[in-house]
Amino acid sequence: MKHAPLRVLQFGEGNFLRGFVDWMYDRAQAAGVFDGRIDVVQPIAEGTADRLAAQDGRYFVVSQGLKDGKPVRSFRQIACLGNFIRSEDQWPDVLRCARDRNLRIVVSNTTEAGIVAVDEPMSVSPDAPRSFPGKIARLLFERFQTFDGSPDRGLIILPCELIENNATRLREIVLNIAESWRLPDRFTDWVNHCCRFCNTLVDRIVPGHPEDPTDEPMRSLCADDPMLVTCEPYHLWAIEGPKSLSNELAPARLAASKKNPEGLNIVFTSDLTPYRTRKVRLLNGGHTSSVLLGALAGLETVGELVADPQLGPMLRATMLEEIAPTLPESVEPVRFAESVLQRFANPFIAHRLLSISLNSVSKWRVRVLPTLKDSLAATGKLPPRLTLSLAALLAFYDTADDGGDEATVRAGRRLDGSEYPISDTADVLAALDRHRANHSTKDGTVDDAARILAILSDSQLWEEDLTRIEGLPAAVVAAYEMIKKKGVIAAVDQLS
Repeated sequence: MKHAPLRVLQFGEGNFLRGFVDWMYDRAQAAGVFDGRIDVVQPIAEGTADRLAAQDGRYFVVSQGLKDGKPVRSFRQIACLGNFIRSEDQWPDVLRCARDRNLRIVVSNTTEAGIVAVDEPMSVSPDAPRSFPGKIARLLFERFQTFDGSPDRGLIILPCELIENNATRLREIVLNIAESWRLPDRFTDWVNHCCRFCNTLVDRIVPGHPEDPTDEPMRSLCADDPMLVTCEPYHLWAIEGPKSLSNELAPARLAASKKNPEGLNIVFTSDLTPYRTRKVRLLNGGHTSSVLLGALAGLETVGELVADPQLGPMLRATMLEEIAPTLPESVEPVRFAESVLQRFANPFIAHRLLSISLNSVSKWRVRVLPTLKDSLAATGKLPPRLTLSLAALLAFYDTADDGGDEATVRAGRRLDGSEYPISDTADVLAALDRHRANHSTKDGTVDDAARILAILSDSQLWEEDLTRIEGLPAAVVAAYEMIKKKGVIAAVDQLS
């Protein structure tokens, strides 16, 4: 592959890109739709470029999950990668890629922290820029100079970082860097008019290399291939741009062809908002509205929650009866909800409830509160299960453990006496401490109803006063008291 035409430059060599973008391009190559190679840039000092190079870029992707309720697993050895470049000490090789006439696509996943503005040197330097946007700015300027600003040598940039408007943000930072480097106006015009930055939404769970494979052939395969990645069958690459862009993207050409019997799920749209909202409300909101109930009940994983005789049906009803109806039919919310429920039940992926519980206050505000308000507006009634999820959040965060204003982990206690960690920002935990202190008496008892009303009215936590939502305060207090006195299962049974 090192001698095939360079078509794609990939910033990032982690599990996600290797189990998502590279997996798609490898399928396109095997189908005869992709005739080039992907060169991989390790964007930071630590990474896996050398280990991938030692395997000539070949590794297995193992897709495992449920299909029609039955376990399925498939194996694919990836063979579309060419060269592996450490940007920190092989920067000239990155610039050599920029000068390659065949290069057309740049993809990235440098984590959410990658697309940020960082102070760069005030001029173009022979060394690698510090930040990922700086590296993109330098790459584009090298290409601009090489081809004298030729319009047909612009690049298509497809960032896969999980932030809203990822490409728009990246482009803004690149242009700011160009201004700080005092690059010519012709370059800025070329970036604006000849390069296309496309916002994307990506969705696939890619856990990576299994820690403890339990069966053959996985044990042998994992021992032989340290770069193996596991993933779920489901995948979505939604790209904000015209459908004509599909001609530039080999996996999209495969998705549109008759050689794609299993289906590559790639969508071009003029507006990512409905797809992002669908994912945030159903997948992320499905997690956030249920995991704290499961954790309080003593369950450990999402799979256990789905299989639970009380909490499993509650989760399903939450998604199909309370969340899906708030979404437009154009994004097929019921079909997506069913796929999410099957993903949650995946026996090959152990999603720890306590891991998902991290920073649940902000997650509930972003992922669940808008749905609750939309449902109330549409039906005139509070959605009972989403309302219960807020009570569960308050019960989960209920702790007398005062770790100080800087603490980010506290201890919670279930009805059976077992403890669990509460993890959130220091500001959130300190605010909850203040509300507890403000509603405690000298003998140590707490007026829980008054405390909950104070928490709900705290606009620093929710960005609005939740007590102004008609009926919500009383419903949350009643559900909270039921959880604290009789437990989660009793509170869920009361919904029936």
